[in-house]
Amino acid sequence: RQAARQVLLVHVLGAQVSATSSSMGSRDGEQQQGEAGSEEQGSSEAAASSSNGNAVQSSANGTSQQRLRTAVTLPPLSPALTADLAVGLASLGIYTPELADAVAAWAVLQPGGGLARFSSKQLCALLWAFATWQHDVLELFEGAAEVLVAREGPAAPGAAAGAARAGSGKRGMSVRDCHKLMWAWAKFNRHPGGELLEAVRVSWERAAAGFPAPPTSNGNGKAGSHAAAAAGRAPPLDALCTILYACAILREHRSPLALVLAGQLKAVSDAQPELHTSNEFQQQARQVAACLLAAAAEQQVSPVQGALRPEALDAALGVWRAGGEARA
Repeated sequence: RQAARQVLLVHVLGAQVSATSSSMGSRDGEQQQGEAGSEEQGSSEAAASSSNGNAVQSSANGTSQQRLRTAVTLPPLSPALTADLAVGLASLGIYTPELADAVAAWAVLQPGGGLARFSSKQLCALLWAFATWQHDVLELFEGAAEVLVAREGPAAPGAAAGAARAGSGKRGMSVRDCHKLMWAWAKFNRHPGGELLEAVRVSWERAAAGFPAPPTSNGNGKAGSHAAAAAGRAPPLDALCTILYACAILREHRSPLALVLAGQLKAVSDAQPELHTSNEFQQQARQVAACLLAAAAEQQVSPVQGALRPEALDAALGVWRAGGEARA
């Protein structure tokens, strides 16, 4: 039902924004008729945008506040539907700058609290969608960070309540929410600030406490028992590796968040000596290698190096090298 709702929102609102944008474009064109050189200027800007790619998009987003204030107005949507619309569009690969700006404007500028109206889960989903679009809206990211720090950080009211607050009301980020949030910031290579990293760490540790201890092996393919108690609790491997990768991109190789993640990765590695042969690890191998190489480039040692067995480190670097050879 949720997927169907997202598709319906995509078609209805996408059509509305497209029609409104077209009419606005027609009016703008009529107003600009007769201005000398206007067509040539527009053509040259389009050519520059095409040739410069993300650099031009980033430059255009330098005026994102003006774009938000002139964006197409969406019909009234709840925060849940706004997040659903963005995630539905991004998941289906549907993107137009006008629609993305309209969603951002509705989220950021609406009276009644703006981004504070959204739950933490909805904010993480919204940022994930914009990162998937590669549509950078500084006000959206910075505003979401401010809300999340106030709501989820260690100094937030009720922080001592721990796991009891997760999932209640607007508070509480799950492991997947942290995963989406950190990936979104890393996608734009923009540091979220130390306070948000600490809020993610607090939320991550709280959420990860609900996961069972990782499965163990005695080397013969049979489950063991003694290692489970020592291994602690570990969330999904893809979430662990993606957030470690995000920390590396943000040059936070040995931040408290990265060290917590590396400790949990070590628990998984200790419990599964043959981890490097699994399909799950192979899918994350490039991110693991990127953590190692990014830290080495800055003359640091990634905590991933101490978390994984030598065989796993070699396997990750092998996947990285193979990818480089294939691209060459």
